[in-house]
Amino acid sequence: MMCYQLNGDTMWECGREYKLIDGRWVEADKLNKINQAIKETINEKQTEQQMINQNQEDIQKVQIQQDVKDQEDIQNQQKEKQSQLDKDQK
Repeated sequence: MMCYQLNGDTMWECGREYKLIDGRWVEADKLNKINQAIKETINEKQTEQQMINQNQEDIQKVQIQQDVKDQEDIQNQQKEKQSQLDKDQK
């Protein structure tokens, strides 16, 4: 007994669903599992990229803070030198 039904790119064979992909019939359950795995991989990669981006932002913030601190230290040293020069001139 043959039990086929065809509707566009979908075929049912005795209760099993198939999809036409690149000229081949692929069991829909397998296709769904593949698609789910692809989605999970994409989500993982997006999460990794977000973490990388956040780390880069954090590094930039720390670098800017360090640059500001270094500049303040230089200014303070210059003020101290100027103050010492002023004292020495008196």
